[in-house]
Order: sequence, then C-alpha cells, then structure tokens
Amino acid sequence: MKTILCYGDSLTWGYDAANLGRHALEDRWPSVLKTALGDGIDVIAEGLNGRTTAFDDHLAGADRNGARTLPTILTTHAPLDLIIIMLGANDMKPWIHGNPVAAKQGMQRLIDIVRGHDYPFDWPAPQILIVAPPAVTRTENAEFKEMFAGGDDASKRLG
Repeated sequence: MKTILCYGDSLTWGYDAANLGRHALEDRWPSVLKTALGDGIDVIAEGLNGRTTAFDDHLAGADRNGARTLPTILTTHAPLDLIIIMLGANDMKPWIHGNPVAAKQGMQRLIDIVRGHDYPFDWPAPQILIVAPPAVTRTENAEFKEMFAGGDDASKRLG
C-alpha cells in the first residue's frame, strides 16, 4: 500500500467559510483525492487551521509553526511515499509575515526537513509535491478582512 500525507492548513482541515464550520469528511480535498486514486493508496489528512510554513503565531492556542511540528508528524505516519504540502496562505497575515518571499523560504525549510529527517528503520524520505494555495480572497467578514489585510495581493505572487 502506498501512503500519501497531505500537510496543510484550514484548506486541508476542511474549513467551510460559508458556514464557519467544517466540510463533511467526504468533501475535503484529501478525501476526494483518496476516492480518485482508489484502493491501494492511503491518504492521510494532516490539516490545522492557521498553520504557517515556518512562522510562530503567538495568538493561536496550538502550535501553528509547520516547520516545528513536521518532524513529529513525519515520524508518526512513516513510512510515507509522498507528502503533499499546501501551505503559505496564513503566512500572508500581516502579523505573521505578509510576504510571499518569506512564505517561499518557509516552504524551502519544510522541504529541507522532509529530505533530511531521521526516518525510523532507515526508510527513505518521501517524494514531495508542493501545491500553492489559492490566492487569499477578499471577504465581507470584518475579522477575516483585517486578519488578511493586504494578503490578497501578496498571495497572488506566492504560486
């Protein structure tokens, strides 16, 4: 059996912006991927709302720094054949960094972690697929509007 780890933020977690909840399990993109790939492929959804590539968010109640939590997750789910990393949108928050170049550097840090990790039993590092998140879009929700102020323009340059 092949194993794919989907490492991301609220998009991977299944956040539903329309009703401020969570999409049904079968509608989340890792679940859709698993269905499309069929039997013989295990797809693990490792999403966390607000996760960044490699930056701290001291306003969050859990560790959102993707670089800090990734080594534990790699060991937890080893062996892996592929890791799909879709992060960077939360790096666009002005108090995180607000800059696509910083997000790119954070993504490079994640790649370095995957390639250099001390996998158990000398298992090889998984293949890596980087997916740029969709551009941050404007919203009328006052809190989200301020949370991502300027992020819509900055995130268009992330891909």
